Amino acid sequence: LSEYFIEIEHLEDFSFGRKVNGKREYLSVHQVKNHSADKISHYDTALLGLVQHIADTSTIEEAFLHTTLSVRLGTQPLPEHIKSLSTAPTHLVQEEKLIATDRLDATKRKDLTTKKPGRPTNYQLGLLTALKNKHGNFTALDDKNLDLAFDARLEEIADQKRKFQTISATNLSKVCLFSYPINGTMQPFCGVDQIKAL
Repeated sequence: LSEYFIEIEHLEDFSFGRKVNGKREYLSVHQVKNHSADKISHYDTALLGLVQHIADTSTIEEAFLHTTLSVRLGTQPLPEHIKSLSTAPTHLVQEEKLIATDRLDATKRKDLTTKKPGRPTNYQLGLLTALKNKHGNFTALDDKNLDLAFDARLEEIADQKRKFQTISATNLSKVCLFSYPINGTMQPFCGVDQIKAL
């Protein structure tokens, strides 16, 4: 097993890969969710994150969502739901609208650039990461770089939307719920009360 690796809390919650000619290649990525809600829409961001990994990394063979509840799919099977998400990624459209309004709102601008105790929001982290990726060594959002951060994040969103819309059905089928062997049958979740037995 020396050519293989497991990676925790980096690309995903955990990932498996192989070292090929000294380079690390991802084989599978795993997103873990312990939500109290079982409706599929509560997992949309996680599913799109897995789709993003498939779009970005050609070596990934499987992208799994692990849940502690049996997820209610609604009227569409999971592959169709993922395809719908990829064609119209609502969270990205919502973020574009949020950037458009926050950019013009002085109170929101101040809120985004004021340092507060605790962890920044995912929205702030996304803006700061986009800023760093595009413009280099920034450590915080401030009023001078906020518009650069907005623009950089909008470029990333446009790129993500393009990738989602052009991803093949074969690649989309790599994203699925992980199944566990529990009490002699396979089930697409592992309840918290089943972990010890598993």
